[in-house]
Amino acid sequence: MNIVASEDNADMLENTIATCVCNEESLPLTSSLLANLLEFLKDDNLNILELKDFLLMDPSLCSQILKMANSAFYGARGEVTSIQRAIDILGIREVLSICLTIAIKQQFSPQKLAKSFEPDLFWKHSLLTAMIARDMATKYDSLICLDGIYLMGLLHDIGRITVATALPDLFDSVAAMSAITRLSLYENEIQQGCSHTELGFLLACKWSLPVHIALAIKYHHNPSASNSHKKELAIVHIADNISKTGEEAHILTHKTPLDESALELLGLTKEKHLKQYELAEKFRALVNSTWETLK
Repeated sequence: MNIVASEDNADMLENTIATCVCNEESLPLTSSLLANLLEFLKDDNLNILELKDFLLMDPSLCSQILKMANSAFYGARGEVTSIQRAIDILGIREVLSICLTIAIKQQFSPQKLAKSFEPDLFWKHSLLTAMIARDMATKYDSLICLDGIYLMGLLHDIGRITVATALPDLFDSVAAMSAITRLSLYENEIQQGCSHTELGFLLACKWSLPVHIALAIKYHHNPSASNSHKKELAIVHIADNISKTGEEAHILTHKTPLDESALELLGLTKEKHLKQYELAEKFRALVNSTWETLK
């Protein structure tokens, strides 16, 4: 099933987005923390000492990393009191993932969110999608950058929280429609004339995010519409679909139709795709532990 906006809705979408573009305050600026972390991700030779020095400059970030290392999930022997040991326990990639989640979370004020927006549900879904996407990448394309695909998964729905912050009344209206129609938020957004994928793409441009991340934000519901990064987008699309199960099965995470060309691109049969749902359960405990520590 393809979602196509009518001409009237397309005009509404353009006008709504144009309003957000003109009002710079409606779209958050990137923080220095997020900008620095994005630079770190570009460094293929990042070492523990560089990461440690970076963390020690931010006491709040240090505190969160230590909390995570001391969480029951990781089962550290004795209290973890040093950043060095925390990095040893968690690993560089996991520390960067935690830092990115914190930095992105700080970009959006909870006081400005739409009434029907549920931050816990949103961030758990984002984390789960990121973890599933990274795991899938190790199986289906060894050339894909794991940090890059993780960030694509983590940020794929950033437009959702952007709509909830910049256009709270619209978000509440779409959520109310979804409760009645049982369609996904995305399908109802199109009918209302404002897509979180388009608004999220604008935010990605404003933050100067890498192209592959911006494309994941714009095309995670219809990866076949993109002209590049097709395998990465297929993985994020499938990971997004898989993560909308179990605890994450909720009005705000109703599934959009699966783009079957994404399965074909990765060589996945429908039977193999169904087995991928085990990944949601595999990572759910880590997602819950991560979010309980960070929120």
